[in-house]
Amino acid sequence: MTKDDDQPMTEKPNRAVIFDLDGILVDSTAVVERAWRWWAEGHGLAVAEVLAIAHGRPSRDVVLELARTSTARRRREGSTGGRRSTPGA
Repeated sequence: MTKDDDQPMTEKPNRAVIFDLDGILVDSTAVVERAWRWWAEGHGLAVAEVLAIAHGRPSRDVVLELARTSTARRRREGSTGGRRSTPGA
């Protein structure tokens, strides 16, 4: 392996791997926002609403909160989403 075309990299055994989960070593904000923007648009959600709660939280928690918020909003607005009650039910 080479670092540059003219400078070989030294090989050293690795004893540990560093995971940068809080942005100390690498600022991944733009990548995270791009992923959430893609997801929000794909699900018909307001990007700003998603980004407002997404940073620093597990994706699972963000999706669950958005699902609860969306369900509550539909109930308040009386949206049936195309569903109708079955006659006689």
